[in-house]
Amino acid sequence: MAKKIHPLALEAAKCFLSGDQAAGRRRYRQLGARISKRELKRQMSAAKAEVRLGLKEQTQTVAESAVV
Repeated sequence: MAKKIHPLALEAAKCFLSGDQAAGRRRYRQLGARISKRELKRQMSAAKAEVRLGLKEQTQTVAESAVV
């Protein structure tokens, strides 16, 4: 069973991937104060993958609706 992704990790990933580096860094630091460095890295890689997947699905949905 996969572990849950921390909400702060998801927020940080969204900020980083949208281009808001300062906000992403703040959330990353908040999360780093709560969990170990190893877990922080794992959480962030999982969160970035999740956000990218969500963006990819949104793009496909928009493209499909444009075709119709």
